[in-house]
Formats: sequence, C-alpha cells, structure tokens
Amino acid sequence: MKPSANQPPSSPSPLTSPPRAAGIFAGVAQNKPEATLVILGLVTLIVAQFIQGFPPAAQQWVPGVLGLGGIMVLVGVQATYAKRLPAWVARPLQGVGQRLGVHESQVIFLVVGVLYAVLAARTIDFGPKLRAPFITYSIWGLGIGSVWLAGWREEANRWPSRRVWGITGGVTLLALLTRGVFTAQYPPFLTSDEASMGLNAMAFVKGETNNLFNVGWYSFPALFYYLESFSLWLLGQNMEALRVFSALAGALTVGGTYLVGRMLFGARAALVGALFLVGFHFHIHFSRLGLNNVWDGLVFIVVIGGLWAGWQNGKRVYFLIAGVALGLSIYLYASARLLFVLIPAWVFVAGILDRARLRRALPGLFWMGAVAFVVAAPLGWFYFNNPNEFLAPMRRVAIDGAWIAGNAQRTGTSAWWVVLRQIFLGLQAYVRENLVGFYLPETPMLRPLAGGVFLAGLALLSLHARETRAWLVFLWLVGFGMMTGITHEPTAAQRFVAAAPAVALLIGFALHELTQILSELMPQARTVLTGLIFAGVVWMAVDDVRFYFWDFAPRAQALYDTNWVANDLAHHFAAQPENTQIFFYGAPQMGFYSHASMPFLAPHVVGHDVTIPPKPPITGSVVFVFLPAYQAELTEVQQLYPGGTLREVHTDEGVLLYTRYEGTW
Repeated sequence: MKPSANQPPSSPSPLTSPPRAAGIFAGVAQNKPEATLVILGLVTLIVAQFIQGFPPAAQQWVPGVLGLGGIMVLVGVQATYAKRLPAWVARPLQGVGQRLGVHESQVIFLVVGVLYAVLAARTIDFGPKLRAPFITYSIWGLGIGSVWLAGWREEANRWPSRRVWGITGGVTLLALLTRGVFTAQYPPFLTSDEASMGLNAMAFVKGETNNLFNVGWYSFPALFYYLESFSLWLLGQNMEALRVFSALAGALTVGGTYLVGRMLFGARAALVGALFLVGFHFHIHFSRLGLNNVWDGLVFIVVIGGLWAGWQNGKRVYFLIAGVALGLSIYLYASARLLFVLIPAWVFVAGILDRARLRRALPGLFWMGAVAFVVAAPLGWFYFNNPNEFLAPMRRVAIDGAWIAGNAQRTGTSAWWVVLRQIFLGLQAYVRENLVGFYLPETPMLRPLAGGVFLAGLALLSLHARETRAWLVFLWLVGFGMMTGITHEPTAAQRFVAAAPAVALLIGFALHELTQILSELMPQARTVLTGLIFAGVVWMAVDDVRFYFWDFAPRAQALYDTNWVANDLAHHFAAQPENTQIFFYGAPQMGFYSHASMPFLAPHVVGHDVTIPPKPPITGSVVFVFLPAYQAELTEVQQLYPGGTLREVHTDEGVLLYTRYEGTW
C-alpha cells in the first residue's frame, strides 16, 4: 500500500530490501567492559605519550591522561581475574548505560571518545601549520570512532532497495549534467570570492598550510579549502578544477533530497521534488561556483534526513549519521549554523505533538549530539580562543543597533518595525523580491510557475500542522527567511542556498498532494493526473535550465562588469611570459589583488596596484592596465614607454571597460 501525502510513510517505506545481518560491531554488543577497559586503557597510555611533544596547553593533560589510562588497565586486569568489575566502577557504568540505551562497555567508549576529541583540540596550533598533523588527526579520528561505537546498537536496519538506489543515482547523474558540464563557460567569469577560495586551497597544494582546524580567507573554515585542493592538485589551477567540487556537492544534494523526500512524503513526491531540483536555476548557479555555500545544502539534507529517519523508526545509526553531518556543518559556510537553531526548535515542537515518540528518541538525540560534539570539537576550540573569527561572517552582514536606529529615524517607525520589515523582505525572497548578491537573475528564487506551486504547498502544508514532518520543512524555510532578514541584504542569494532542498521538497509535496486530492474527486483520471504532474515538473525544470543557460548567462556581462573585466584580463595575463609585470590603474574600483581571479588564473605574473606611472627603467615584458578614469595616466605612460601596443576593450554597447598598453622594454 503506497503512502499518501496525508500520512507519513511507515518507517519501512523507503527501506525495502531484506534486513542485514548484525555483527559489524559485535564486539561492542557482547559487552565485555573488562576487555574494553584494558584495550582502551592501553590506547590512552599511547595517546598520552604522543602528546608529550606538543605545546604546554596539551602537555598539561599528560599526567591526568597517563593516570586515567593506567587505572583503566589495572581495573580491567583485576576485573578479568575476579570475573566481575568492582562495584564503584560497575554501578556508574550500568546506571549511565541504562539511561543512554547502551552497554557498560559502550559508556567507556563514550568517555574516552570525548577525551580524545578534547585532546585533539588541545594539540592544535592556531597558525597555518600543525606541529604534528598526523597525530592530531589520528587522535581526532579515534575520538569520533569511539563515540560512534559508544552509540552503536546492533539492529536490523533495512537499507534502500536497488530500485531506490537506481532512481537516486539517476537523478544524481542528471543533476551532475546540469552542474558539472562547461563550468568555465557558465557562469562565464570567475568571481573574486571563488578565486580567493582557490588561492587558499592552493596553499594546501603547495604545503604552505596543513591545519584543518583554522580559518582562511574571510574567516571561513579551512576544511573546505583542503577538500577543494584535491581537484586543483589533480586538474590544475583553473576554473574547471575549482568548480567541479561544487558540482559534485550539488548533484549529491539532489540525490539526498530524493531519499529524504521518500521518508517524509512518499516516493512520488520525492521524485517530483528531485526532478525539480535537477533543473532549479538557483541551485544550478551555486553548484557551478567554486564556493562553499552549496555544501551547506548537502549537510542540511543529511542532518534532517538522518534525524527524521531516527525519529520515525528509532534506529540509532540514523542519529549517528545525522550527528556526524551536524558536527561537520561548522566547517562549512556560515548558513549551516542555522542547524543548531533549527534542530532544537523542531525537537521542541515535535515533542509537544508527539511526546511518547520524543521519550523514545531521547537516547538517539543524545548520541546525535555526542557525535556532533567530537566532530566539531577541534574547530570549536579554535573558535573559543578566537571568537572574532567565529563572529566575523555574521558581523560583516548583520544589521546592528546603529543601522536599525538610523532606519527607524529615516522612516519614522519603531526599531521593532524595521527589524520585522527586514525579516518580511527575507521571507519574500522565495516568490516576490528579486535576489541580490552573488546571483542576479532579476527574479525571486522561484520563477512564476514554481512560485505558485510553492505557495500552494505552504497552504497545503498548513493543513498538516499536527504532523511533525510538516514542521520540519516549515521551520527550514522560515528559518532561512528570518536569518537573512537580520542582514543588510535580506534577499542575498548566497545565504539561501541551503534552503533549496526544502523548496524542492515542498514543491514535490504540493504537486503530489494536489494529485491525491484530484484523484479522490476523479478516480478514473488518476493515471492521467499522475502523468500531468510529472510533465509539469519536467516542464518547470527544463524551463529553468533554459532560463539559466540561455537567458541569464548572456546577460551576465552587463550584470557583473567588474568580474568580466578581471576575467578578460586574467586570461590575457595567463598567456604572458613568466614574471611579466602588471601595472594596474584601477583604484578605488578594483585592483590586481582586490580581484583574486587575476592572481589565481595567472599565478606566474607579478602584479602592482598603482595610481602614478612607474619611472623608467622597467625591463622585460610589461602590461599596463587602465580603467576609464585613468586616461591621463595612460598618456603619461605612453610618453615614458613609447613603442607599446594599445588596445581598448568595450562592452557590446560600446562602453569602454579598460585600456591595455603592453610591450617589452
């Protein structure tokens, strides 16, 4: 019997293959706390030896860690001979284990796992390089693995069937085609932010940094730069290598949206939503940029999918998966931090609606939080010691008291009204207010047809206000509108990227629900109606693809003239000989180093941002670049360095963009 959109699918709905045999972590399930104490005690003693060579912040832990490891070994050996644990050890282990739904041995794994995560955090340096990266990362990995084992429960988990995996793979591949092909041509320019991230990634390639628990350009966490460095190392320092990583994340998000949609609303709604996301122009754009924004959407879908699956069927493994993704979220773009507000808010509402299920889910929620803690601990420690780095991405864009007071005075309204108006503008970015910032399609996030379906979906979702799944999608969407609403640009496109899967889920739900309602009114037309909703979503997806590649892309030059100038010059510089000198006259509009696409695409040239002509002699290959405001300096340079080649570059409308004067002297 297929689940309807009026009722959440039962827990086995998307999981139709036979149960897998238990036994992966059978040693933990056998509950041998004596052996666990001895083994983990020895590991702890070894860890203590390794951290002795670290700075004082880590060394001060050595005596305590040695003592703990020694006690664990002694107690474990004694208990082995006595055939039982001493009461002062057994009672706390049993009490905690009963509350958390695990064996005594798993409580030991929990304690040492948290300890290892803390030790890994204390070994980090706050500079670009770790003293002993292999040791730090190994201790961190031990912590994550230990807490995972601590929360593990042998249970018959049914995983998606081959058919489900086939559909998931199909929509993922379709999404990869719309995101990963011709990435250097669409968008047709490399933004400065992309190039800045690429330069940070190249620092890993060159060995200039190895610290994942730090921040790089614009106070964004370094882990993203490290992961991006693999494609740059493999494919070279170019636009395609920089963007392929985001294309992969965007495609995986589409596949994840299908799997999560099955659990929330059933198979048909999931496929409709995933097909929409395949062609969604907004998500395509950010999947084709070498930025960290699109990874937030993937993390959101994994966290929310794992949380919902665990909530529905009580399987511990889903909570653990959600916990790992939640911990990783702080290593990505700042919008992922919304998860730390969204999850507690949803659990609170879900607990009111279904108190019995909340009680059953409490151990799983604890283990989700525990795994998230050990994953996030090292970077969390960095942020604790460098709070300005944590706050920087928010301080740059958030409205403050002075801004609110100034707007209230200008408009003659109260401060509260100013804030509410901003939030209302943020919420309208879905269907009413045009996007700004890193994507300028001159439309809201959703174009007219999809926007209408979205609004219908919100209305239909409100009819299910007693269902916890409805609140999960609703809070996801509203949370992003409110978060962006407290910034200077409440419709900034780059801050809504992680909301795209929720938009797709709602559209899938809306079309599926409408089909269900109409099918009840016209049962003889059920097949036709099903065909119509799939035709409709394919139409929306194809039209969004057309809009992005054939409407937005040709207009991009006029919308982003500074980016276009920088990229045109960067490609020209890339063809110049080694150590060519570039003298750039562009302040305050732009400069060689203020727009990172030039040093990224042409790393072998030497740039100079100048406002007055350099005095002779200058030898070798030289390129002078003049923005329109520097025509007087152009004349002076031609007099100082005669015999060069002059070229003016204009827009299609004939507007001068820049002048290039070059030669060898």
